[in-house]
Amino acid sequence: MIFAFSSRLVKVLKDTTSTVPVVGYTADPISFGIVTSLARPGANVTGVATEAGAEIDGKRLSLWKEIAPSSSRVGVLAPAAFWNSPYGSAIRTLAGHLGFTVVGGPLADPVGEVQF
Repeated sequence: MIFAFSSRLVKVLKDTTSTVPVVGYTADPISFGIVTSLARPGANVTGVATEAGAEIDGKRLSLWKEIAPSSSRVGVLAPAAFWNSPYGSAIRTLAGHLGFTVVGGPLADPVGEVQF
């Protein structure tokens, strides 16, 4: 058995072997192409997903709409890399379908060079 702590590493292992069990600690294994379903990962890969992808974000937004139906805005604090990714696009689309206006916009890159 191989235990791996990276989505990219788990994907490489999955593509390399179909006989050695791979247990991964990953982010969004569906979008990384590791599995086709969280409920039934299949093949030789299993593990824990720290993020289930845009699908779970839609569920979170839907839940918020149920809790506070008169809400019209949702704040999303995330770096530019998120806003320019498929996740950022999915959040904006999902929020729009639920009648939310997304506020917040991109934040400075948290890993970038520190300015003094």
